[in-house]
Amino acid sequence: MDFEGSARIEYHIQGKRGLDMRRSIMFLSFAAAVSVAPLTSLADSATLAALQQAGVELSPELATQVEAAQGDSLANALAEVVTSLGQDGEAIRNAIRAAVSASPDLAMEITSAACLSNPGVCAIIAGAAASAAPSMAPDVAAAAAQAVPAQQDQIANTVIASVNNPSTTAAIQRAVSGSFASNQPEETASGGQPSPN
Repeated sequence: MDFEGSARIEYHIQGKRGLDMRRSIMFLSFAAAVSVAPLTSLADSATLAALQQAGVELSPELATQVEAAQGDSLANALAEVVTSLGQDGEAIRNAIRAAVSASPDLAMEITSAACLSNPGVCAIIAGAAASAAPSMAPDVAAAAAQAVPAQQDQIANTVIASVNNPSTTAAIQRAVSGSFASNQPEETASGGQPSPN
């Protein structure tokens, strides 16, 4: 066998390995995508099941919307659920507690979207979310206060009472007052005009 012949054989072997490697990578990518899709669907089904188990009455359209939603769209679907409950504080508490318990990683998004959709009950929403995810109480309170700044004191008091943990009181108060301050324009030393950012 001459040098050229052995180079062709080596190229053929390496080329075949490269093709096998590409096939393996494509298969693994496909397998990962297929295995993650049911997990996302399970999480959304878990949120719907939690709402139903908490006795939250949903129209068929809202149930379908909650089940099909993911991430921010789930927070928006839950905001529509809160809006559909009107001013029924107990039903709203149950809905928010159930939703945040089922999707604690979305506690701030759920709180913010629900408060924006139904600002009159923002403190109830924040308190329910904080009671379902006590470790996130300061963040939940900040999200609510940022959504409805006019209710910052009521939000802070409700979240503090809902969590009922004196060690978090100061953190909740700082979070609420910090979110309120971030909504205010900065002032200059002369004349109180907003400074350009």
